[in-house]
Amino acid sequence: KVEDNLKKHKVLLEEFIDKTGTEMKSSLNNISVVEERINQRKKKSNKIEEQIFQLKKQRDDLFADNAFDQNEIEKHETNKHNLEKYIDKEIDSLKQKQINMIDELNLLRTKLSKTSLDSEQLSSVTEPTVSISKEDKMLTFLEKSIATKERELECPLCLEVSEPPIFMCPESHIVCMNCRPKVEKCPECRTPYPAPAKRHRYAEKTAEELLDLKKQRKEMQET
Repeated sequence: KVEDNLKKHKVLLEEFIDKTGTEMKSSLNNISVVEERINQRKKKSNKIEEQIFQLKKQRDDLFADNAFDQNEIEKHETNKHNLEKYIDKEIDSLKQKQINMIDELNLLRTKLSKTSLDSEQLSSVTEPTVSISKEDKMLTFLEKSIATKERELECPLCLEVSEPPIFMCPESHIVCMNCRPKVEKCPECRTPYPAPAKRHRYAEKTAEELLDLKKQRKEMQET
């Protein structure tokens, strides 16, 4: 009877060992699977951390580049401001020189006119009066008209007679096509030029009239 009980106990023990062994094996497999998932997540996490580090480095580099470029902008703005001051100074100087030259020219014209008048008075005493022909009067009129229109078309920067295309500021001050790209503000009133550049149609019409007057003068001089 004892032997029977021992055999039964042995069988039960073997069954228990088999059952618990299977459960242990299953548990170990489950642990391995979970640990593998954890390791995979750790790898992904480390990869993300590395990407975050690289992105932060790129961000810092961008900030540094922006700071450098901002300094460059400030330098260029300073140079631009100094250049504008220099241009204003040069324009004022040129305008003053132009005024002085006009005053000198007017003075010379006055002296010449007085000298001519004295010569005419002297000639009237010794010589018969010479009448001015219609062609001479017309030529004198053309010369005055040409001079007037050239003054109207004078570029305030280069002081040359402007030719089409002629541009203008919002206050209708003219500037020639060569000087317009060189400045951002009108040299007359310091008003910024509009974008796109606005053409001065009235001045361009005056330029056409000037060409026509010069053509008439040339034809009269050749006849």
